[in-house]
Amino acid sequence: MTTHSVKMHYEWKSAVIDFESQKRPLQKRLVTEHPLQGVIERSLKSTQGGSHDSSRIKIRMDPLSSSLDGPDPLSQFLGDPLSSVSTNVKDRDLIDTAFTKDNNVSEEHWTNLRKQILARFTTNKRLTITSSFLQFGEKGGKVVPSRRRVVKTQSNTTNRGRSQGTTMSERVRLRLEQLDDLEEDVEVRELGGLSQEEFTARIDTLNDMLTEAWKTDQRVRALKIAIQCAKLLGDVSPSQFYPTKFVLVADILDNLASLIYTRLREKAHTQQHQNGSVTTFPEHFKSAMVSEDGQETTRNWLYKVASIRELLPRLYLEAAILPCYKFVNDNEHEKALVRLSAMVKGIANPLVAAYARMYICHVGVKAAPKQSQYVVDSIEDFILTFKQIEGPTVSAELGLQGLSLADYLPLFSPAVNWLLHCLARNAPHHILQSVLRHCESALGGNQSLLVSGVLNSFPPSFLTMRAVPLSQLIAGCCDPGFSQATMMQQLGQCVLEEAPPEHNQLPLLNSVWKVVSHIKDPAVYLSTAQIWLEFTTTHFTPTEVNTLLGDLLKHLTINRAYEQLYPQLLTCVQIVLHRIHHFHTLYSMSNFQQLLGLFQRDSVGVEVTRCVVQALVNQHEGSLSDPTPIAQILTLCSTMHDSVNALTTEDERRQITHLINAFILKVDFGIDFEQQLDFYVEARGAFSNLEGVLVNLVQCVCHLTMLTFRGVRGHHSGKTAAFVRACAAYCYITIPSLGTPSKRMQLYLLAGQVAYVNQCLGQGDACLKGAIREVLSVPATVEAEIGKTKGSSSQLLQLVCSLASTLVAIPDAPDTGALYLMRGLVTAVKSHSWQEGKDEKALAYITLIRALAAVAQEQLPYHFVQVEGNDAMYGGDPRLAEEAQQLASGLLQDVLHHIQTLEASGQGGRMVTVALHLLWCVTNCADLNEDSMQDLVLHLISLACQNTTADNKFLVCSYVQSKTHLRERAKESTNEGLCKLVTKFA
Repeated sequence: MTTHSVKMHYEWKSAVIDFESQKRPLQKRLVTEHPLQGVIERSLKSTQGGSHDSSRIKIRMDPLSSSLDGPDPLSQFLGDPLSSVSTNVKDRDLIDTAFTKDNNVSEEHWTNLRKQILARFTTNKRLTITSSFLQFGEKGGKVVPSRRRVVKTQSNTTNRGRSQGTTMSERVRLRLEQLDDLEEDVEVRELGGLSQEEFTARIDTLNDMLTEAWKTDQRVRALKIAIQCAKLLGDVSPSQFYPTKFVLVADILDNLASLIYTRLREKAHTQQHQNGSVTTFPEHFKSAMVSEDGQETTRNWLYKVASIRELLPRLYLEAAILPCYKFVNDNEHEKALVRLSAMVKGIANPLVAAYARMYICHVGVKAAPKQSQYVVDSIEDFILTFKQIEGPTVSAELGLQGLSLADYLPLFSPAVNWLLHCLARNAPHHILQSVLRHCESALGGNQSLLVSGVLNSFPPSFLTMRAVPLSQLIAGCCDPGFSQATMMQQLGQCVLEEAPPEHNQLPLLNSVWKVVSHIKDPAVYLSTAQIWLEFTTTHFTPTEVNTLLGDLLKHLTINRAYEQLYPQLLTCVQIVLHRIHHFHTLYSMSNFQQLLGLFQRDSVGVEVTRCVVQALVNQHEGSLSDPTPIAQILTLCSTMHDSVNALTTEDERRQITHLINAFILKVDFGIDFEQQLDFYVEARGAFSNLEGVLVNLVQCVCHLTMLTFRGVRGHHSGKTAAFVRACAAYCYITIPSLGTPSKRMQLYLLAGQVAYVNQCLGQGDACLKGAIREVLSVPATVEAEIGKTKGSSSQLLQLVCSLASTLVAIPDAPDTGALYLMRGLVTAVKSHSWQEGKDEKALAYITLIRALAAVAQEQLPYHFVQVEGNDAMYGGDPRLAEEAQQLASGLLQDVLHHIQTLEASGQGGRMVTVALHLLWCVTNCADLNEDSMQDLVLHLISLACQNTTADNKFLVCSYVQSKTHLRERAKESTNEGLCKLVTKFA
């Protein structure tokens, strides 16, 4: 025996002698375990003959038993965590809610709260971390050895396995030996001088080390990492960073709890059948379903945590693994929640205690979502003990850190908000009402803290029913660190989400505005006022809205404060416009007019103008016919138009164009067509720089012309004829100001067609001539996107087809000769620079051939109403047919030349496409009794048959239709050549 051990033995003997001298005998008893590791009660069952069966051992573990005369004062609420554990459980359906989908809402709320805490509570002060697992000596950190050094005296049995034949007493002894491994022979050190980023990085490192230790079966090491991290929450310096430190440590505790719970599920029951299938433990279970090995492992973890000597880490770790109680008892976790909430009373620092309660409730909503008593107890204890902040201890600590009460009180907000959120999840209204009574009776900073938490956490349906008393309660809150304006904003958001009773709305607005109107800071005032402005516009008349806007103007015009608050002012304008749709109502509110007048900066003024126009156009019901509001909106639109310059982006230009066009389409003077045309004339002068608006105006005037035609049923009087000619003149004058040739051509064609429908022949000719001229102006490529171009040939081909079809019914003037306009179109199409490598030019020629064939008929296929065509004007004059045949022959030769070029260059697919188009045209339009046409059809058929891979449905359809058409024509004809052609075609 060493000298040290002899001395210790002598001191113990002396203590015994001293007790005996005082007549307090000490009962001696042989033990094999440490007194703090539990008491083994052995009850031996007597057998026949008075012998004892030592194999039957009943064990009751009490990990917190002590040899002291009294209990641990900081652990008096702990008790035996497994005192009610029994292997005989009642059969009842208790659903495991530890990790179920029912808690998604709370998990999402916790995640959002976590992000808010990390973003809000930061510090630039230096931090200290205490651990035995981090590497020291890094740059920026100061290594300070701690005074405490624990030396291990027992053998390491961490990884010792258990055999199937191990007795219960040996299992207990093994577990208790593992408990001593929590205090390894390592030196715990402090690493100081860390920035917030460095501290966070080291906490993340510890979390990774915990996960890695668990993966390598070093479970005691993982537990000790969590214990050391939990001890960090006992240090509140600096206090501004404590909420963030809590979140970081909570992540580590949640990680360990998840790992333990997953392992216990694996140990609970996994059965492998003979066929190789595996039955795993169900998601929802009762403790009776857990195997003996699973329950034993659960007890092992619970005893390890319960044996932690310090209160704070023991409380946090037991709370973290609270869901694991269900593996040994179905309802023990509910009792444990109440016990844990009571244990927090042993924590002296109010900030540490508040966040300990927060973590217990964080675990509780997952482990026992239907329980709320522990939350009620936590809130009541918090309210009763919050007066500690006025004590000398907290005041001295704040003085050392240089914190004021206004900086200290908001640190409790996340914890209080979470407690109240957990309470509001399923607590009845009378419990929530009791919290409000606490708010009314609370003194000091507790009142504002509770009121702010209630507004953040309680359901709006509950708050709006009590909105008036709450507003009065907020008016009485004047605690440092909490703003009445912020609480009024929170109350405003609640009443916007859930409307209060109608009889309370006016008293509520009056009560709130008494507070809002006394806010001095213009920015804070406006942030609060805009929320209650929305409430007013929703539930009150324009009179109350106008009054509120007057108070808003009164506050913001002082020292021109509005110049720094344009975005918030714009929000106020949008709120009013969103709720009040009628234009006359808006302009009857004088204060709203003055509010619009505050926007003096050009950029902001344009934005407000856009907002007003958009609201009026999109939300105004029906059309606009009153000249006064039309003139006012026209002025607003002119302001937007004048803001467009060379620096305006294409997207902004498109948005402004869309708004102005929407306004133009809203204007409708009914049957007063002349006033409508006058408006279009005024709008053309106001919006001359926006091409999209001019296009819309031309289309509107064409529509107005057709409305006139419908009104007179096609028979114009002198007055209506003059009006439609004025409309045609409007279009003819406006179109040249457009910058896009294709749009000019399209609108010229539209205006010409409308003019001919209304018997305006001169105006129609002028528009169609303009359309023919624009063929030469259309470029081969146009810009599709920024830096990208596309060909315009397809669009031009469509316009040429429409124009050629229109010219079929257009009569030629006697002084211009036959087919004057058609000849001009043919010349323009030939002269246009078509896109290389495309077939649109040849297809346009084929279209013109069909149009010329229609013109050459003795009777035209269609006419404009009350407009004589060339068939009536020329009366079957052969010169007209000869002119058409001459033009068609030239076009046909050009198409055949194009086909030969494609054939020579080996482009069979394109060649077949053009050949089939031409085949369909010839079989429908040409005289097939002529030998030349028959030879042409056979040639085109042979070209089409050379390439049988063409899968274009239109081409196949054209081929079949051509074949059918030839047969029908052959039946009607006695020409032998045509019959032979059909035979060859077949």
